[in-house]
Order: sequence, then structure tokens, then C-alpha cells
Amino acid sequence: MVAPIETQLRLEKFEENLYRSTEKLWKPPNARGVFGGVVIAQSLMAAAHTVPEDFHVHSMHCYFIMAGDASIPIVYHVERVRDGKSFITRTVQAIQNGRCIFTTSLSFQHQLKFGVPVIHHQSKYPGQPMPREVGAESFPNSPFSPKSQDEQEVANGIKVKIILPEKDEWKSQDASERRLRYWMKCDGTISDPKAHVMGLAYLSDSHLLGTSVIASGHRFSDVSMMVSLDHSIYFHHPVKADEWLMHCIESPWSGQERGLVVGRFYNQDKVHIATVVQEGLLRLSDKAKSKKLAQAAKL
Repeated sequence: MVAPIETQLRLEKFEENLYRSTEKLWKPPNARGVFGGVVIAQSLMAAAHTVPEDFHVHSMHCYFIMAGDASIPIVYHVERVRDGKSFITRTVQAIQNGRCIFTTSLSFQHQLKFGVPVIHHQSKYPGQPMPREVGAESFPNSPFSPKSQDEQEVANGIKVKIILPEKDEWKSQDASERRLRYWMKCDGTISDPKAHVMGLAYLSDSHLLGTSVIASGHRFSDVSMMVSLDHSIYFHHPVKADEWLMHCIESPWSGQERGLVVGRFYNQDKVHIATVVQEGLLRLSDKAKSKKLAQAAKL
């Protein structure tokens, strides 16, 4: 039996270097288009079909160009840019109605022989205990209602536990230092070993850009438009996407109607398995703009 995420991300090949989604595309409530994680993961899957099995993706750099239409399939066109001995490069365009809605460049590295000496270090694990039930107390300015603090499915086949920050810690920190942490995983048991990295790519776009809004002290209701512009993933270690993963997210900068977020994924052995960087459009509502102008006028 396959995991729900494997079914949702399924592709069919209909010509050389051309693939098409086969399942209904997921559009989050109130979103402009298809969930970005779907397009990211399916683009990775399409590219992976064109490389040998002993090459593994180590980075992908994506641009969201247009909102995807959830009512029609997405076609993925893979361009074989270069096949080297150590690295393989691919670009993928996601196409609907003859127009490119998303593009990504991916690099795959040949698997190193076991025991080869390498330079190695990693970021410090954020120190959160293993997955557990979180308290019912909400945090000021958090958009999460008490119901959403429990384990939940936020998309087809994803489960998330939200870890609310300590009040005193949050108040004493600058916006750029504030972190939101989540335990997240793909539901079920993934049957295809190659699908785990696709699952991580899917998870990487969940609860991400909103960190920039929350860290700045705003509510989601203050924002009239929140759209991902670009998205990069660096894959450091093998992953089991159907096991709980810690995603620690911070927003080092926001301004010019854009926000930057950086996420770090850890497994339960405290190994830093992936890093995610995203910039997105954050446009305040007219009401929030008026409030800010009124506050500025009092200074």
C-alpha cells in the first residue's frame, strides 16, 4: 500500500522528457493556486526520472511565475542541461495552457563511496524534544487557534505539530531572531525509497512564508496577499519523510513588500538533513497600512 503523498505526486510520461500530473492538484483554502509543494516535488520527480539511480539531488532553485490552476493537469518539461561524471544538471518547466507557471534548476551529485573523507559540520539542533502534544495556550499575535495546535493534516497526506514559542523568549527577541518550529511528516508509510526526497520537497513549502508575518508581530489578517516568489532547497543527508522531522524556521529580513525565510530540517537523530530558503510577496491590507501610517504620525 502506497502512502497518500505517493499517490498525490504521481506522474505519467507521455513523451521523451515530458511528464504530466495524474491526480487532482491540491489548492489550499483561500490560496490563489495550487500548493507550491506539489509543483516543487513533481518537478523534482520529473527530473529524477532522467538521471541514473546512483545520482542524488543536492540542490534545486525554483521560481513561481504564475498561480497554478488546480482544475487541470500540469505538464513538466525536463531539459537535460549537462551529464557529468560527478554532477548532473537539469532544468524543469511546469506548464499549463501553454504557459510556464514555474521553473526550477536542479543539480544531482554522484553518490560518494562509503568512507571517503570529507569536510563536515552542521548547525546546532534547536533543542526541541521529540514529537509531543503541545499545550492549549495560544501565543500573542499567533494566527494559530487552539484547535490548530494539535496534530493535524494541513494538506493531502501531511501531518504537523506546531510548537509555540515561550512568551518571554519571544518578547525579548528581535523579529529577525524569532523562530517557529514544527514537527512534520508525510502520512502513512512511503513504499518507494526514491519518494522520500519528493516528500521532503513537498513538506518544505508548508508553514514557511507565514513565519515572516508572525515574526514581525503581525497577524495573517493584516496581509492581503502572501505569495511565494522563489524557493531553494539544499539536500544534505538522506531523509525518511514518513518519520517526524523538525523544521526550524526564521525570517532574517522583510521589507519592500517582500519577506525572506530560512528553514532547517532535522531528523530525530538531530541530523541537519536539509536547508530551505524562500522569498515571497507580503502585501499589507489597506486597513493594516492605515494603522501603520497612523502609528507613524504619532511619533
